[in-house]
Amino acid sequence: MAVTQQRTGPLRGSDGQIFDLAEASVAKKKSRVPEIALGVLLVAGCALAALAWQTIADPSRTVLAVGTDVSRGEIITVNDLQTVQIASNDIINVIGSEQASTVVGQIAQVDLTAGTLLAPTMVADVVGIEADQALVGITINRGDLPSATLRTGSPVDVVVTPSNNGDDSFLTEAEGSVLIRNAVVAEIATGGEGVNIALAVADADAPVLARAIAAGRVRLVAVPEDRAGPAGGGGE
Repeated sequence: MAVTQQRTGPLRGSDGQIFDLAEASVAKKKSRVPEIALGVLLVAGCALAALAWQTIADPSRTVLAVGTDVSRGEIITVNDLQTVQIASNDIINVIGSEQASTVVGQIAQVDLTAGTLLAPTMVADVVGIEADQALVGITINRGDLPSATLRTGSPVDVVVTPSNNGDDSFLTEAEGSVLIRNAVVAEIATGGEGVNIALAVADADAPVLARAIAAGRVRLVAVPEDRAGPAGGGGE
């Protein structure tokens, strides 16, 4: 049986050049080590770059959302709130979770459904009344609201409309004119087809306003916010 021996020593080529197979194998192995290390570094670098880009492009923030349905005019409680995370680079005006204590006790300015992100314009402080003021309630059809954005704290003018039956037994001098200027919406709540509003007016104007409301001869006129001030009579 023929036995083949593996030659481990150097080989001599036809031109007399000597080749050492052992040294060539070691050199080949050594030459692959930097390539592997470079590949690992490239992969790690790409992963870190992707993570850094994601952190910059999509950082999150915790904001307030409605956890249960809240009707317009209801006072918000802690049980009505929940927190959610959004991308902080979103261009959206919302209330951060750190402001939860300031939202509790405020009034919903619009009907809020569960899951809605809370914006500053959706809530407002409860409006108090002065010692010389009174609250007068009025229910207005949605279509008769002077503005869809009417909210707690909004100033309005109260106008007396013309009589349909010729009954001018009260305040005939104010008919068709402004009865009260700068009345303040102290409360507003949605109910059925109408919107229930409590107006803060001067004590002296409250009885006349109540009579005009009972006669169905009152309309509200929205005025600029910077006109807000002490409510008072304004018949012209």
